[in-house]
Amino acid sequence: MPRVERRVTVVALLATLVMLVGGGVAWAAWTVDGSGSATGRAGALAAPTTGSVGTASCTSATTATLPVSFAPADRATGYRVQWSDSPAFTSPTTTTTTGTSTTLTITGAGTAKTVHVRVLSTLGAWVSGSSPVASAPVGPCGPTCTAGSTTVTASGDAWIDEADPTANHGSDPTLSVSSSNSGDQRALVQFDLPALPDGCTLTGATLQMYHASGTAGRTILAGRNTSSWTASTVTNDNRPTSSITDAGSSVSPSEPGTTQQWAVTPVVAAQYRGPNHGFVVRDQTENSSPAATQSYSSTEGGRPPQLVLTYG
Repeated sequence: MPRVERRVTVVALLATLVMLVGGGVAWAAWTVDGSGSATGRAGALAAPTTGSVGTASCTSATTATLPVSFAPADRATGYRVQWSDSPAFTSPTTTTTTGTSTTLTITGAGTAKTVHVRVLSTLGAWVSGSSPVASAPVGPCGPTCTAGSTTVTASGDAWIDEADPTANHGSDPTLSVSSSNSGDQRALVQFDLPALPDGCTLTGATLQMYHASGTAGRTILAGRNTSSWTASTVTNDNRPTSSITDAGSSVSPSEPGTTQQWAVTPVVAAQYRGPNHGFVVRDQTENSSPAATQSYSSTEGGRPPQLVLTYG
């Protein structure tokens, strides 16, 4: 064997021996194939073969989190979890972890899209090929809601009287609600509903009316008007149609000068869906004898009806 060839062979053998001893098990014997998998005498550095992608949760108007978990891979000391809008993983975003689960932060989630996820195993400088690719829907995310409440004052009210069917009571200081076999009386109350903050939905609604006087222990309903009316012209003859389905109910107090309240979330939710024609407040049992009457302060009476809305 020529001297130069023998020298190259000896150098190569020594280099291999040094790498095997100094580099630990099989590191120097590995190569990287075309897919990026490390292969060699000790076998491949494999990527995880099983895993799962959870459900995305919006954290802002444009970002979301996406939980990812996977089975450990043999010989791996760490993992690179990558996501991309492209199934070809063009310019993927990478998160490194030594565990087998992580939560990805997905950007650009203001519109609906599909995110593709894969996992690569690492061992020192070596990186495995790709795990099977998982995909998950993300978005669209909207503005996040800060829970809160707001109080709205009635924009108009009136009461109507079966015994005086053509009379308008849209400017009276009190609203009369009566059950009587000689003619029932009902109150009508209108609110201009405010737009809820971006990202928020209605979580509660309470109608409040100042109870000036009346018969204690009567169940009073707060239902929904289903046709239009105007406080200055409404009478019993042209009164709006109404519904007491999902109406709030409240028992009239024993003492005057207190605020009576009705839980009216379903009614207000329907008003937000539209149309909004306000409330009808009436006795649960009309046409009764003896008559039972409640008197509430109106918008002209100094203590107008109010609607408390909560959202989240």
